[in-house]
Amino acid sequence: MNKYDVIVIGGGPAGYKSALKLAGMDKKVCIIDKSSKHLGGTCLNQGCIPVKSLLKSAEVYKTAMNAAEYGVQTGEVSFSLSAVKQKMLKNIELLNNGLAGTIKRAKIEFVEGYGSFVDKNTVAVGEKQLQADYIIIAAGSVASELPDIKPDGDRILTSRELLMNEEFQEKLLIIGGGVIGCEFATFYNRLGTAVTIVEPMAELLPNEEEETGKAVKREFKKAGIVSETSSLVKSLTYEEGRVRAVISGKKVREDSFDLVLLAVGRKPNLSGLELSKAGVQTERGHIKVNKYMQTTAENIYSAGDAADGWMLAHSAYDEGMCAAKNIVYGNKYMPERTAVPRVVYCSPEVGAAGLTEEQAADKYEIEVYKTLFKPNAKALIEGAGEGFVKVISDKKSGVVLGACVVGKSATELIHEFIPVIKNKLTVSDLAGCVHGHPTLSETVWETLLS
Repeated sequence: MNKYDVIVIGGGPAGYKSALKLAGMDKKVCIIDKSSKHLGGTCLNQGCIPVKSLLKSAEVYKTAMNAAEYGVQTGEVSFSLSAVKQKMLKNIELLNNGLAGTIKRAKIEFVEGYGSFVDKNTVAVGEKQLQADYIIIAAGSVASELPDIKPDGDRILTSRELLMNEEFQEKLLIIGGGVIGCEFATFYNRLGTAVTIVEPMAELLPNEEEETGKAVKREFKKAGIVSETSSLVKSLTYEEGRVRAVISGKKVREDSFDLVLLAVGRKPNLSGLELSKAGVQTERGHIKVNKYMQTTAENIYSAGDAADGWMLAHSAYDEGMCAAKNIVYGNKYMPERTAVPRVVYCSPEVGAAGLTEEQAADKYEIEVYKTLFKPNAKALIEGAGEGFVKVISDKKSGVVLGACVVGKSATELIHEFIPVIKNKLTVSDLAGCVHGHPTLSETVWETLLS
C-alpha cells in the first residue's frame, strides 16, 4: 500500500494548487484524478478557458466585420466554427501540458482514476489502496439539471457538450441567465445565431446588482439577444429535428430551436466518494467545512466547488492553498470571502467585488458613487461608450464596501478594487491615486473624484 503525507482527490484548481503548495513545503503528495491528460478540472477543460477562447475568436470576427469604421478595408470576412474549436482545443492542450510538466517537476505522484474513501486515512482507486496522514477533497462540480428538463446529448446540451459542437445553429435557446448562459449568448450572437435566454429571476445575472442585470439585458437587446426574465421553460419536445419550447412569462408562447443549452448552475461532484466512511459530513449538497477548510474529519480538508464557498476557480486556488498551509502549520489561514472578484465575459463585460448596494444597505449607511463610460476618451476611441463604474462606501468612514463595473475591460478594471476592499481603504485613498490618460481606468478615478 502506497503511503503519502497528503492525498489530494481532484486535479482542478483547488487540487493542483494545494498539491503544489504542499510539495513546495517538502510533503510527499499524490493527486488522484480521472485523467492524466486533462488536468486542470472543469475550468481548464470545459469551462473558463475554452469559453474565453471562443469569445476571443468571436471578438476578432466582430472587429474584422466592423473594420471599416476604423478606416480599415478587409474584404469579405468569414468564420469557421470548426477552426475556432480547434484553436480552443490547442489552447487547452498547451495549458494541460504546461500543468502536467509543473506537477511532474514538483515530484507529485499522479494516480489516474476515481477515488473513494475506505476510512479517514485510506482512499481506494479501483483495486489500489492509498494511505495518507491528511487528505484534501477537491472533487469539483458537475452541471446541474432541472427536475423536468435534462440534457440528452443530442439537442438539449450542457455547456460541456455545446463546447464540442461544431455545427452552426440558426436558433439557440439558453435556459438560465447566469454567468454561463450570458457568456454563451454573447459568443453565439456574434456568430449570427438568434439567441433567446430564459431566466426565472427578475434580471439576468441575478447574483449581482439589479442595475448590472438591467444594463446587460439592455445591451443584449441592442445586439439582438432576446432575454425573457421572470420566465420559465415549461416543456421541451422534439419536432422535425428541432426542439419546441413552451415558455411561460408575462404570457405563454411556443417557439422552436435548433439547440437548447441547459445553463442552470453547477453542483458539487460528490458521487462515489463514500464520504460517510471517513466521517465527512455534507450540508446543502456541499462538503461541510469550517473557516479553515477543515471538514468534520479533523485530518481531512476540502476546497473548491466541492466545499461550501464561492464556486470560482480563483477562490478554489485560495482555498486550496489555505488548506495546504493549515495542514502544515495548523489552522491559521482562512480564505478570502469578501474581496473576491466576480467576472463575467459577456458583452458588456461585468466585474464586481465586495458587497452589492443592497447587501451594503442592510448593514451600513452608505454612499454610492457612479460614473458612465461615455465621457471617457479611451472608451470613445475603443467604441465602448456603454458602461459604468459604481462604488459603494460606508458613509461614516468612507471605507469602500463594494464595487461593480459594466463595460469594456470590466473583468480587468474590477481588480483595482480588490486591494482597496481587502485592506479597508477609503474612497479618498483611491481618489488620491493618479490614473493615466487616456485609459479606461480613469473611469474608476472619475467615479471617486465625483
